[in-house]
Amino acid sequence: MISIAPFAAAHNKFNCVSGINANFKNYFSKNKRGGISSWGISSTYNRWQNSVLGSAVFFGALLFVPAPEVMAAGRLDVTTQDVTFSGGSQTFDAIDVSNNYTLKIENGAEVGVDGGFVEVGLGDSRATIHVTGANSHLDLLDSIALTLTLVDEAEAILLIEDGGRVSVNELNIAAGTNNIRVAGVGSVLDVYQILDMSVSGGPNSIVIEDGGAISIYSDTDTRIGATSNVFVTGNGSSLNVKDNLHLWTNAGHSSTMKIEGGGITSVGGNLYLAENGTGTFTVTGDNSWLTVGGNLSLGLNTGGAGSLLVQDGGNVIIEREAIIGIDGAGLISVTGENSRLNVHENLYLGTGTGSSMLSITDAGMVSVGSDIIVGGSGVSGINVIGADSKLEVNGSLSLGGDLYHSFFIGEGGVVSVGTDATIGGAMVGVSL
Repeated sequence: MISIAPFAAAHNKFNCVSGINANFKNYFSKNKRGGISSWGISSTYNRWQNSVLGSAVFFGALLFVPAPEVMAAGRLDVTTQDVTFSGGSQTFDAIDVSNNYTLKIENGAEVGVDGGFVEVGLGDSRATIHVTGANSHLDLLDSIALTLTLVDEAEAILLIEDGGRVSVNELNIAAGTNNIRVAGVGSVLDVYQILDMSVSGGPNSIVIEDGGAISIYSDTDTRIGATSNVFVTGNGSSLNVKDNLHLWTNAGHSSTMKIEGGGITSVGGNLYLAENGTGTFTVTGDNSWLTVGGNLSLGLNTGGAGSLLVQDGGNVIIEREAIIGIDGAGLISVTGENSRLNVHENLYLGTGTGSSMLSITDAGMVSVGSDIIVGGSGVSGINVIGADSKLEVNGSLSLGGDLYHSFFIGEGGVVSVGTDATIGGAMVGVSL
């Protein structure tokens, strides 16, 4: 792709999508080279035409390739060449991107879709949408959906950076390998209805970094499954989910989510980790936060196994209850000075056939607003180990009578219980 400076303001009156302004017809001549048509400017402006062969470049409303080559019946097909919009505004009925080509939106350009689909990755190839620069915007709020990869062999890339924005109602991952990256202050992906990455496939990745943001405003649950890795890294980087978030929904797949370096993730509803698949959720570093407005459920079904690791100053707040090891397996580990987990209501360790463990080490701290209940028929326990490691329970602590339940305090760990502690037949160890 060759970058070309835009014309002077006088020539931005052209509108080659709907036809050439009659006042300027004499400036244009139609040229064909190598089977690729291009609109070139005759005489003085002829020096530009050779630069755009093999790619389509839009400057404002000025199109350097004819409508039949790129657009058919209002449809934008990025299937035979790269297409770049640089400034201006265009609306299409639908967009297809495939065959190793890129749709790029830059320099404040706005591209919209009215009524149709946007499909990225239709064949055995890579396809890219790149939105970059302040006020550059891919507006899909009037489209049906944005779908990444329709076949297993395809790869799709959605890259938003340096202040670019993508707005979409529905974002679906249908198959293949998919990579979403939102990077830089002011770079935003807004999803207003559905984000569904729960189909088998992958590996998939979502990377939010350097102040980028993804916000999901839907009242419908957001699902991220298959082999899907999510990273929220750097001060000001954020993932915001209005309602429920499901991670690691697919059996036989293992994934990672990591919040680090001052990144923030907020879930307005419930957070479900390891429903059927396996994974590790890490919150690490000062000013790195996970907040959950509802319940945390970890290790839901048989075969689901997950870990929540809070370390090196990371912070997690659960506004309601935490249920760990339902019929799957769940581990919560809080380790390191200033690392903290706050559960505002009850904490359940083992409620069905699953196994669970709460581990607090190396000056980590866990605070529970109400009760801790250790139960179920699986292996479950609590370890509080190391100087300044602390478990605070404002209500009661109850360990069931099963020998598979354990409670261990060691090497300077501290446990405080607000009301009463009930120890059944559980294994209890204290090492001072």
